[in-house]
Amino acid sequence: MTRTISSSPLVAIGGFHHDGTPFDAVGVAAAEVHGYHATETPELSAVTYAVFPAFTSEISGRENEEEAWGRFRKMLQPNKLDRTEVPFVKMRYHNTRTRSMSKGDARGFAPWTRWCGNWGCSTALPAASSSGRTGTAPSGGRTVRAPASR
Repeated sequence: MTRTISSSPLVAIGGFHHDGTPFDAVGVAAAEVHGYHATETPELSAVTYAVFPAFTSEISGRENEEEAWGRFRKMLQPNKLDRTEVPFVKMRYHNTRTRSMSKGDARGFAPWTRWCGNWGCSTALPAASSSGRTGTAPSGGRTVRAPASR
């Protein structure tokens, strides 16, 4: 299925460039995600999209409504035009050393730098991998693999 603005609550449209900014995409959030005008003018809110400069690594386009709401409202800060890139991984984990783990089959978002810091890897985004095995986490359209030894 091809993702479109109307079929996804949050999408990134690549190819955006503006001199003096590092952004490489335009993010588009649907009404159920941004909530602009929802209280004052609900009929306007229903047909309003929030458009903001973004990075392609920040939005996969596969977020469900709840995930998109969290990314847009809590992680991205779309109103800050001088912000740094906020890539993410969507993961679940089981730390055999500390015995901590995520619960259930659901995956949660973690900022790429936090995930990477925990694994001791480079903060540079890796090239795409098609592994799909345990230990991988999708990240803004990329798949990253946790180091095998830890």
